Amino acid sequence: MKKILFFLLLILPIITSCKSKKEQEIISFDKAEVLFYKQGSNDQYLTLNLEYAHTIPQMQRGLMFRTDLTDESGMLFNYGIPRIASMWMKNTPTSLDMIFFNEQGIVTEIITNTTPFSLDHIVSINKIKYVVELKANMAKKFNIEPNDKMIYVIK
Repeated sequence: MKKILFFLLLILPIITSCKSKKEQEIISFDKAEVLFYKQGSNDQYLTLNLEYAHTIPQMQRGLMFRTDLTDESGMLFNYGIPRIASMWMKNTPTSLDMIFFNEQGIVTEIITNTTPFSLDHIVSINKIKYVVELKANMAKKFNIEPNDKMIYVIK
């Protein structure tokens, strides 16, 4: 029994270090130009150049491990098919604002100032197709509100 325990104690650091290296593998993202419009208006009030996540590995990684977010940086997630989205802040050291959009690109809800590293699930109330993650307080700074519209172009 002591030999087994000793062996497990020896290999445990190796196993855990392999996982953390895999979690930090480089995943590349496309870029998207994201345009925001106020409800009922054709006047664009904000343009952001964000990273674009649409594959499973990209969406699983998201903004994990990022410490270099600027006020104008963030990520656009495209779920493809509208669904109830569930996200968390695992391995995410920066507080974020999460902006949820329906299939038509209309803001349905905004979650602000998420808790870094939290394993609590942040779940959309409605089925959504897109999520934009920005540095905390940017939704307020940019005056992004429910019923605003978003369109994007992949660069």
